[in-house]
Amino acid sequence: MDLRTATATVALLVAAAAWALYVRLSDRDVLNAWAREEGLELLQKHSTFLLSYPFGYAGRYMSRSIYTVKVRDRLGRERRGWVRVGWDSSMVVRWRDDAA
Repeated sequence: MDLRTATATVALLVAAAAWALYVRLSDRDVLNAWAREEGLELLQKHSTFLLSYPFGYAGRYMSRSIYTVKVRDRLGRERRGWVRVGWDSSMVVRWRDDAA
């Protein structure tokens, strides 16, 4: 591998890592703001890289990220569901008990 190819490879890897970090931090802010606005405490969130249920196969590619979440409302009730964060930071939420 010559120097030019090595430099380009490193630059691409750095750019990909920077983009992944930006998305992760942006998603964190979007999810926290959503929970706050809805009066929820965000207990858990996990990125679901391949899993797109209940959004379907197309939902995976129409979104920036999909997370499984666990929240607690003001009355202390806990709910689980999925949150799809769009490329424009829009959000679609599907609760586990609403999926059936």
